Amino acid sequence: MVVKRFRSWDRREPVREWTALILLAESAPGLAGLGEAGANASELTRQVAAMLTAQLDLDSYGLVRRAWQAGADWFRGGPLDRLDAGDPVLGQGDSNLANFLWDGTEVRIVDFEDSGPSDRAFELADLVEHISAWPDASLPADVVLGSFGLTAAKQVRVREYRRLCALFWLVMLLPGRPGHDRNPAGTLERQAARLLLPLGR
Repeated sequence: MVVKRFRSWDRREPVREWTALILLAESAPGLAGLGEAGANASELTRQVAAMLTAQLDLDSYGLVRRAWQAGADWFRGGPLDRLDAGDPVLGQGDSNLANFLWDGTEVRIVDFEDSGPSDRAFELADLVEHISAWPDASLPADVVLGSFGLTAAKQVRVREYRRLCALFWLVMLLPGRPGHDRNPAGTLERQAARLLLPLGR
Protein backbone atom coordinates (compact mmCIF):
# COMPACT_ATOMS: atom_id res chain seq x y z
CA MET A 1 0.00 0.00 0.00
CA VAL A 2 1.22 3.48 -0.88
CA VAL A 3 0.11 6.42 1.26
CA LYS A 4 0.84 9.86 -0.13
CA ARG A 5 0.65 13.07 1.87
CA PHE A 6 0.47 16.21 -0.26
CA ARG A 7 2.56 19.21 0.74
CA SER A 8 0.76 21.47 -1.73
CA TRP A 9 -2.90 21.79 -2.76
CA ASP A 10 -2.85 25.05 -4.72
CA ARG A 11 -2.84 23.32 -8.13
CA ARG A 12 -5.49 20.80 -7.03
CA GLU A 13 -2.80 18.10 -6.96
CA PRO A 14 -4.85 15.55 -4.98
CA VAL A 15 -7.83 15.87 -7.33
CA ARG A 16 -5.64 15.60 -10.42
CA GLU A 17 -3.84 12.54 -9.10
CA TRP A 18 -7.04 10.77 -8.07
CA THR A 19 -8.65 11.50 -11.44
CA ALA A 20 -5.61 10.05 -13.23
CA LEU A 21 -5.61 6.95 -11.05
CA ILE A 22 -9.28 6.29 -11.77
CA LEU A 23 -8.69 6.70 -15.52
CA LEU A 24 -5.70 4.35 -15.40
CA ALA A 25 -7.57 1.79 -13.36
CA GLU A 26 -10.25 1.70 -16.06
CA SER A 27 -8.03 1.71 -19.14
CA ALA A 28 -4.77 0.10 -17.95
CA PRO A 29 -5.45 -2.02 -14.84
CA GLY A 30 -2.40 -2.53 -12.65
CA LEU A 31 -0.26 0.20 -14.24
CA ALA A 32 -0.66 2.69 -11.43
CA GLY A 33 -0.53 0.17 -8.63
CA LEU A 34 -3.75 0.37 -7.15
CA GLY A 35 -8.37 17.60 -15.92
CA GLU A 36 -6.33 20.18 -16.15
CA ALA A 37 -3.21 20.18 -18.26
CA GLY A 38 -0.24 19.10 -16.21
CA ALA A 39 3.44 19.10 -17.14
CA ASN A 40 3.05 18.70 -20.90
CA ALA A 41 4.92 20.10 -23.90
CA SER A 42 2.97 23.37 -24.00
CA GLU A 43 3.49 24.00 -20.30
CA LEU A 44 7.22 23.23 -20.48
CA THR A 45 7.57 25.46 -23.55
CA ARG A 46 5.99 28.34 -21.62
CA GLN A 47 8.28 27.70 -18.65
CA VAL A 48 11.41 27.67 -20.80
CA ALA A 49 10.32 30.85 -22.62
CA ALA A 50 9.96 32.60 -19.26
CA MET A 51 13.28 31.21 -18.02
CA LEU A 52 15.11 32.55 -21.06
CA THR A 53 14.00 36.12 -20.31
CA ALA A 54 15.88 36.14 -16.99
CA GLN A 55 19.16 38.02 -16.72
CA LEU A 56 21.95 35.51 -16.07
CA ASP A 57 25.53 36.04 -14.97
CA LEU A 58 27.37 33.23 -16.75
CA ASP A 59 30.71 34.95 -17.32
CA SER A 60 32.55 32.36 -15.24
CA TYR A 61 30.82 29.41 -16.93
CA GLY A 62 32.31 29.11 -20.43
CA LEU A 63 30.76 25.79 -21.49
CA VAL A 64 27.48 26.52 -19.73
CA ARG A 65 27.25 29.98 -21.31
CA ARG A 66 27.83 28.48 -24.75
CA ALA A 67 25.16 25.81 -24.18
CA TRP A 68 22.67 28.34 -22.83
CA GLN A 69 23.18 30.60 -25.85
CA ALA A 70 22.93 27.71 -28.31
CA GLY A 71 19.77 26.48 -26.61
CA ALA A 72 18.24 29.96 -26.55
CA ASP A 73 19.02 30.47 -30.26
CA TRP A 74 17.44 27.11 -31.09
CA PHE A 75 14.36 27.81 -28.99
CA ARG A 76 13.81 31.30 -30.38
CA GLY A 77 13.99 29.88 -33.90
CA GLY A 78 10.54 28.39 -33.27
CA PRO A 79 11.25 24.70 -34.08
CA LEU A 80 8.45 23.48 -31.84
CA ASP A 81 5.90 25.57 -33.75
CA ARG A 82 6.69 23.63 -36.91
CA LEU A 83 6.06 20.15 -35.53
CA ASP A 84 3.31 17.94 -36.90
CA ALA A 85 0.37 16.99 -34.72
CA GLY A 86 1.20 14.45 -32.04
CA ASP A 87 -0.52 11.48 -30.42
CA PRO A 88 -2.61 12.58 -27.43
CA VAL A 89 -2.00 10.56 -24.26
CA LEU A 90 -2.45 10.87 -20.53
CA GLY A 91 0.87 12.24 -19.32
CA GLN A 92 2.18 11.32 -15.89
CA GLY A 93 3.86 14.69 -15.55
CA ASP A 94 6.98 13.76 -13.58
CA SER A 95 9.42 11.37 -15.25
CA ASN A 96 11.74 11.00 -12.27
CA LEU A 97 12.89 7.37 -12.44
CA ALA A 98 12.00 7.02 -8.75
CA ASN A 99 8.35 7.14 -9.83
CA PHE A 100 8.70 3.94 -11.88
CA LEU A 101 8.63 0.90 -9.62
CA TRP A 102 10.06 -2.34 -11.05
CA ASP A 103 9.25 -5.55 -9.19
CA GLY A 104 11.27 -7.81 -11.50
CA THR A 105 8.31 -8.49 -13.74
CA GLU A 106 6.27 -5.34 -14.19
CA VAL A 107 6.68 -1.58 -13.91
CA ARG A 108 4.16 0.37 -11.89
CA ILE A 109 3.98 4.14 -11.81
CA VAL A 110 3.37 6.46 -8.87
CA ASP A 111 2.97 10.25 -8.48
CA PHE A 112 0.27 11.62 -10.78
CA GLU A 113 -0.21 15.03 -9.17
CA ASP A 114 1.09 16.75 -12.32
CA SER A 115 -0.71 14.46 -14.75
CA GLY A 116 -2.84 15.72 -17.60
CA PRO A 117 -3.26 15.70 -21.38
CA SER A 118 0.07 15.30 -23.15
CA ASP A 119 1.78 14.02 -26.28
CA ARG A 120 3.43 10.61 -26.67
CA ALA A 121 6.63 12.02 -28.19
CA PHE A 122 6.96 14.55 -25.38
CA GLU A 123 6.46 11.94 -22.67
CA LEU A 124 9.21 9.77 -24.18
CA ALA A 125 11.56 12.73 -24.51
CA ASP A 126 10.84 13.83 -20.96
CA LEU A 127 11.61 10.35 -19.66
CA VAL A 128 15.02 9.94 -21.33
CA GLU A 129 16.12 13.54 -20.66
CA HIS A 130 15.00 13.73 -17.04
CA ILE A 131 17.90 14.58 -14.75
CA SER A 132 17.37 11.29 -12.90
CA ALA A 133 17.84 9.25 -16.08
CA TRP A 134 21.47 9.83 -16.97
CA PRO A 135 23.97 10.92 -14.28
CA ASP A 136 23.80 7.74 -12.21
CA ALA A 137 21.10 5.58 -13.75
CA SER A 138 22.57 5.95 -17.25
CA LEU A 139 19.25 5.09 -18.87
CA PRO A 140 20.11 4.08 -22.47
CA ALA A 141 17.98 6.59 -24.36
CA ASP A 142 18.47 5.04 -27.79
CA VAL A 143 17.52 1.58 -26.50
CA VAL A 144 14.43 2.90 -24.73
CA LEU A 145 13.25 4.96 -27.69
CA GLY A 146 14.07 2.16 -30.14
CA SER A 147 11.58 -0.12 -28.42
CA PHE A 148 8.62 2.06 -29.41
CA GLY A 149 8.78 1.65 -33.19
CA LEU A 150 8.67 5.39 -33.84
CA THR A 151 8.05 6.57 -37.39
CA ALA A 152 10.42 9.10 -38.94
CA ALA A 153 7.96 11.91 -38.17
CA LYS A 154 7.65 10.82 -34.54
CA GLN A 155 11.44 10.61 -34.24
CA VAL A 156 11.61 14.28 -35.29
CA ARG A 157 9.10 15.18 -32.57
CA VAL A 158 11.03 13.24 -29.96
CA ARG A 159 14.31 14.88 -31.05
CA GLU A 160 12.93 18.40 -30.72
CA TYR A 161 11.29 17.66 -27.38
CA ARG A 162 14.53 16.14 -26.10
CA ARG A 163 16.24 19.43 -26.93
CA LEU A 164 13.50 21.30 -25.06
CA CYS A 165 13.85 19.08 -21.99
CA ALA A 166 17.64 19.30 -22.04
CA LEU A 167 17.45 23.11 -22.19
CA PHE A 168 14.96 23.12 -19.32
CA TRP A 169 17.33 21.08 -17.15
CA LEU A 170 20.28 23.28 -18.02
CA VAL A 171 18.42 26.31 -16.72
CA MET A 172 17.14 24.41 -13.67
CA LEU A 173 20.72 23.51 -12.73
CA LEU A 174 22.06 27.07 -12.86
CA PRO A 175 23.17 28.71 -9.59
CA GLY A 176 20.17 29.99 -7.68
CA ARG A 177 17.81 27.56 -9.43
CA PRO A 178 16.03 24.66 -7.67
CA GLY A 179 18.19 21.92 -9.19
CA HIS A 180 21.59 23.46 -8.50
CA ASP A 181 22.11 22.39 -4.90
CA ARG A 182 20.28 19.09 -5.25
CA ASN A 183 22.78 17.56 -7.63
CA PRO A 184 26.50 16.68 -7.39
CA ALA A 185 29.17 19.15 -8.43
CA GLY A 186 29.81 18.99 -12.17
CA THR A 187 26.22 18.12 -13.09
CA LEU A 188 25.63 21.56 -14.61
CA GLU A 189 28.66 21.26 -16.90
CA ARG A 190 27.67 17.74 -17.91
CA GLN A 191 24.16 18.97 -18.71
CA ALA A 192 25.64 21.74 -20.85
CA ALA A 193 27.58 19.17 -22.87
CA ARG A 194 24.46 17.00 -23.08
CA LEU A 195 22.49 19.91 -24.58
CA LEU A 196 25.19 20.92 -27.07
CA LEU A 197 25.39 17.43 -28.55
CA PRO A 198 21.82 17.23 -29.97
CA LEU A 199 22.08 20.86 -31.06
CA GLY A 200 25.10 19.95 -33.16
CA ARG A 201 27.30 22.54 -31.42
